[in-house]
Amino acid sequence: MGDVYCDGTDDQEQLNAAIQEVSECGGGIVSCSAGHFSVSAPVIVRTGVTLEGRPGTCFVVPEQHGFDDVSNMITVFDDPVMVGAIIRNERAEDPTLATDRNIAIRGISLDGRQGIGDSSIYAPQNHHAGILLYGCDSCVIENCRVRGIAHIDISHVDPYARQYGICVASCTNVHVERCVTDEN
Repeated sequence: MGDVYCDGTDDQEQLNAAIQEVSECGGGIVSCSAGHFSVSAPVIVRTGVTLEGRPGTCFVVPEQHGFDDVSNMITVFDDPVMVGAIIRNERAEDPTLATDRNIAIRGISLDGRQGIGDSSIYAPQNHHAGILLYGCDSCVIENCRVRGIAHIDISHVDPYARQYGICVASCTNVHVERCVTDEN
Protein backbone atom coordinates (compact mmCIF):
# COMPACT_ATOMS: atom_id res chain seq x y z
CA MET A 1 0.00 0.00 0.00
CA GLY A 2 1.23 3.52 -0.66
CA ASP A 3 1.66 6.26 1.87
CA VAL A 4 -1.23 7.09 4.16
CA TYR A 5 -2.10 10.78 4.03
CA CYS A 6 -4.48 12.17 6.61
CA ASP A 7 -6.35 15.42 7.17
CA GLY A 8 -5.00 16.20 10.67
CA THR A 9 -8.19 15.37 12.56
CA ASP A 10 -8.87 11.92 14.03
CA ASP A 11 -6.19 10.48 11.77
CA GLN A 12 -6.52 7.11 13.48
CA GLU A 13 -9.63 6.57 11.35
CA GLN A 14 -7.66 6.69 8.08
CA LEU A 15 -4.76 4.74 9.61
CA ASN A 16 -7.05 2.00 10.95
CA ALA A 17 -8.86 1.74 7.61
CA ALA A 18 -5.52 1.30 5.80
CA ILE A 19 -4.34 -1.28 8.35
CA GLN A 20 -7.63 -3.20 8.00
CA GLU A 21 -7.39 -3.18 4.20
CA VAL A 22 -3.79 -4.44 4.21
CA SER A 23 -4.66 -7.13 6.77
CA GLU A 24 -7.63 -8.35 4.72
CA CYS A 25 -5.33 -8.63 1.67
CA GLY A 26 -3.00 -10.97 3.55
CA GLY A 27 -0.64 -8.43 5.10
CA GLY A 28 1.90 -5.88 4.00
CA ILE A 29 3.17 -2.41 4.81
CA VAL A 30 1.16 0.65 5.81
CA SER A 31 3.59 3.49 5.22
CA CYS A 32 3.02 6.80 6.98
CA SER A 33 4.30 9.93 5.30
CA ALA A 34 6.51 12.33 7.24
CA GLY A 35 4.56 14.79 9.36
CA HIS A 36 2.24 14.91 12.32
CA PHE A 37 -0.78 12.62 12.63
CA SER A 38 -3.43 13.62 15.16
CA VAL A 39 -4.62 10.47 16.94
CA SER A 40 -7.46 10.88 19.41
CA ALA A 41 -8.23 7.15 19.76
CA PRO A 42 -6.19 3.95 19.37
CA VAL A 43 -4.43 2.84 16.20
CA ILE A 44 -5.02 -0.93 15.99
CA VAL A 45 -2.31 -3.04 14.30
CA ARG A 46 -3.25 -6.46 12.94
CA THR A 47 -1.66 -9.76 11.99
CA GLY A 48 0.76 -9.50 9.08
CA VAL A 49 0.85 -5.69 9.03
CA THR A 50 3.88 -3.45 9.30
CA LEU A 51 3.09 0.10 10.43
CA GLU A 52 6.04 2.08 9.18
CA GLY A 53 6.94 5.73 9.53
CA ARG A 54 9.35 7.85 7.55
CA PRO A 55 11.80 10.21 9.26
CA GLY A 56 9.63 12.88 10.87
CA THR A 57 6.51 10.73 11.29
CA CYS A 58 4.91 11.56 14.64
CA PHE A 59 1.56 10.52 16.11
CA VAL A 60 0.43 13.38 18.36
CA VAL A 61 -2.32 13.06 20.97
CA PRO A 62 -4.37 16.29 20.92
CA GLU A 63 -5.79 17.92 24.05
CA GLN A 64 -9.25 16.68 23.16
CA HIS A 65 -8.87 12.93 22.86
CA GLY A 66 -10.77 9.75 23.66
CA PHE A 67 -8.11 7.55 25.24
CA ASP A 68 -9.83 7.65 28.63
CA ASP A 69 -13.24 6.87 27.13
CA VAL A 70 -14.32 3.39 28.25
CA SER A 71 -14.98 2.42 24.62
CA ASN A 72 -11.25 2.94 23.87
CA MET A 73 -9.95 1.20 27.00
CA ILE A 74 -9.19 -2.49 27.41
CA THR A 75 -8.59 -4.84 30.33
CA VAL A 76 -5.41 -6.94 30.35
CA PHE A 77 -2.88 -8.09 32.95
CA ASP A 78 -5.54 -10.20 34.73
CA ASP A 79 -6.71 -7.22 36.76
CA PRO A 80 -9.67 -4.86 36.56
CA VAL A 81 -7.63 -1.73 35.80
CA MET A 82 -8.38 -0.38 32.33
CA VAL A 83 -5.56 0.31 29.85
CA GLY A 84 -5.44 2.99 27.21
CA ALA A 85 -2.82 2.77 24.44
CA ILE A 86 -1.99 4.96 21.44
CA ILE A 87 -0.98 1.93 19.34
CA ARG A 88 -2.13 -1.56 20.26
CA ASN A 89 -2.75 -4.87 18.56
CA GLU A 90 -6.18 -6.29 17.76
CA ARG A 91 -5.94 -9.20 20.23
CA ALA A 92 -5.28 -6.78 23.12
CA GLU A 93 -8.86 -5.62 22.64
CA ASP A 94 -10.30 -9.14 22.53
CA PRO A 95 -8.15 -11.89 24.11
CA THR A 96 -10.48 -14.56 22.66
CA LEU A 97 -9.10 -13.83 19.19
CA ALA A 98 -6.28 -15.92 17.74
CA THR A 99 -2.75 -14.79 18.53
CA ASP A 100 -1.65 -11.80 16.46
CA ARG A 101 1.45 -12.69 14.45
CA ASN A 102 4.07 -10.93 12.37
CA ILE A 103 3.28 -7.38 13.41
CA ALA A 104 5.95 -4.71 12.99
CA ILE A 105 5.93 -1.12 14.18
CA ARG A 106 8.86 0.84 12.78
CA GLY A 107 10.04 4.42 12.75
CA ILE A 108 7.07 5.95 14.56
CA SER A 109 7.32 8.70 17.17
CA LEU A 110 4.45 9.09 19.62
CA ASP A 111 3.90 12.31 21.55
CA GLY A 112 1.34 12.32 24.34
CA ARG A 113 2.56 15.46 26.08
CA GLN A 114 -0.28 17.63 24.82
CA GLY A 115 -3.06 15.21 25.73
CA ILE A 116 -2.37 12.07 27.74
CA GLY A 117 0.48 13.53 29.78
CA ASP A 118 -1.74 16.38 30.95
CA SER A 119 -3.00 15.38 34.40
CA SER A 120 -6.04 17.66 34.11
CA ILE A 121 -7.55 15.46 31.36
CA TYR A 122 -5.78 12.17 32.04
CA ALA A 123 -7.57 9.45 34.03
CA PRO A 124 -5.23 8.79 36.97
CA GLN A 125 -6.82 5.47 37.91
CA ASN A 126 -5.96 3.77 34.59
CA HIS A 127 -2.85 2.25 33.03
CA HIS A 128 -1.60 3.99 29.87
CA ALA A 129 0.86 2.91 27.20
CA GLY A 130 2.33 4.41 24.08
CA ILE A 131 2.63 1.03 22.36
CA LEU A 132 0.97 -2.11 23.75
CA LEU A 133 1.39 -5.59 22.33
CA TYR A 134 -0.57 -8.29 24.14
CA GLY A 135 -0.78 -11.96 23.21
CA CYS A 136 1.45 -11.65 20.12
CA ASP A 137 4.03 -13.84 18.43
CA SER A 138 6.92 -12.95 16.13
CA CYS A 139 6.60 -9.16 16.31
CA VAL A 140 9.04 -6.26 16.11
CA ILE A 141 9.03 -2.74 17.49
CA GLU A 142 12.03 -0.78 16.26
CA ASN A 143 13.28 2.77 15.85
CA CYS A 144 10.31 4.17 17.77
CA ARG A 145 10.15 6.98 20.31
CA VAL A 146 7.42 7.39 22.92
CA ARG A 147 7.14 10.63 24.87
CA GLY A 148 4.80 12.00 27.48
CA ILE A 149 2.55 9.11 28.45
CA ALA A 150 2.95 9.63 32.20
CA HIS A 151 1.44 12.28 34.40
CA ILE A 152 3.21 15.57 34.68
CA ASP A 153 1.99 15.78 38.30
CA ILE A 154 2.23 12.28 39.78
CA SER A 155 0.62 13.35 43.07
CA HIS A 156 -2.76 12.73 41.38
CA VAL A 157 -1.96 9.21 40.16
CA ASP A 158 -3.56 6.19 41.78
CA PRO A 159 -0.69 4.17 43.29
CA TYR A 160 -1.73 1.13 41.26
CA ALA A 161 -1.95 2.89 37.90
CA ARG A 162 1.05 2.49 35.62
CA GLN A 163 2.32 4.35 32.60
CA TYR A 164 4.40 2.51 30.01
CA GLY A 165 6.19 3.87 27.01
CA ILE A 166 6.26 0.41 25.42
CA CYS A 167 4.51 -2.56 27.01
CA VAL A 168 4.79 -6.15 25.78
CA ALA A 169 2.73 -8.69 27.75
CA SER A 170 1.91 -12.39 27.27
CA CYS A 171 3.88 -12.45 24.00
CA THR A 172 6.54 -14.69 22.48
CA ASN A 173 9.37 -13.79 20.09
CA VAL A 174 8.90 -10.02 20.31
CA HIS A 175 11.94 -7.85 19.64
CA VAL A 176 12.14 -4.23 20.77
CA GLU A 177 15.17 -2.58 19.21
CA ARG A 178 16.57 0.95 19.07
CA CYS A 179 13.58 2.50 20.82
CA VAL A 180 13.49 5.42 23.25
CA THR A 181 10.88 6.26 25.84
CA ASP A 182 11.05 9.44 27.88
CA GLU A 183 8.79 11.56 30.03
CA ASN A 184 6.91 8.34 30.77
